[in-house]
Amino acid sequence: GALPYPSGGRSFASAPSGRSNHGSCCRCTSSNNRIGGNTPGLPNVMANNGYDPLTGTPAGGVGLLIDTPGGTGNLIQGNFIGTDLTGQAVIHNEVDGVLITAGASNNLIGGPLPGAGNTILYNAGAGVNLDSGTANSVLNNGIAFNNALGIVLNPATNANLGQRAPSLS
Repeated sequence: GALPYPSGGRSFASAPSGRSNHGSCCRCTSSNNRIGGNTPGLPNVMANNGYDPLTGTPAGGVGLLIDTPGGTGNLIQGNFIGTDLTGQAVIHNEVDGVLITAGASNNLIGGPLPGAGNTILYNAGAGVNLDSGTANSVLNNGIAFNNALGIVLNPATNANLGQRAPSLS
């Protein structure tokens, strides 16, 4: 479960044994949720997810999963995904940092306001994987050191209407 930080955020990181339960640490299946925010003291840590707690082997988890067509209008801002609050520790998620799939649309990862960007580092897959859906925006995030591309748009599912992935430099 989520562990409260004195500052108001939550840790969706590993269980005391050092590994989380199967799957993803934070799953959003409804609409118009705010996870984190651009105000100091509201970040969440979503890290070290996707391991079987009994065997310690990978079980396919992501930091944040939005996986229903009803997962719309969500704001994911100011969080630390795949790392700690300092952005220095390597605490990767076993697959992607953020995965949007199953037709979830109109979600905002980061944003134009100061402090709205997420820090998405060190994940075993992509930083942000837009597998399907439309009008999902990824703005002003710090995305680096992931094993796959920083932002993946799945052309097979016409993610974001077939928009090409950005060229990062």
